[in-house]
Amino acid sequence: MQQIAAVCGRFTRIALQQQKTRVKHPPDEITSITTGNEIERLLPSEIALLADADLEDLFYLRFAERGLMQYDLIGHEPEGQGPIIIAIDESGSMTTDYGGMTGEVWSKAVMLALLSIARQRRGLSPR
Repeated sequence: MQQIAAVCGRFTRIALQQQKTRVKHPPDEITSITTGNEIERLLPSEIALLADADLEDLFYLRFAERGLMQYDLIGHEPEGQGPIIIAIDESGSMTTDYGGMTGEVWSKAVMLALLSIARQRRGLSPR
């Protein structure tokens, strides 16, 4: 129980800190095509320029000039969070040692950390 409580506390602190630092509404819907040099938003046809040695220099020129075609994205409000359903495996494989703790300790600690976070964020109680 001591190990579960210690790991649960660590998981809860890490998860709450991560929620504070993450982007709330990342862009996820394509609205149009614009020009720029954001690698993660480039059209596949622009990335294909790198595959051809004759066109590779053209890619780098357009990249430097922010002239590559890319997707323009917008974000949306996230939908409400639903219930959490947890199933704990208590089979023999969960007795395997992972860094000084068993899989059972890890799984129960994660479950308790999720419950703690749900209670803090929504005032929920377990069923």
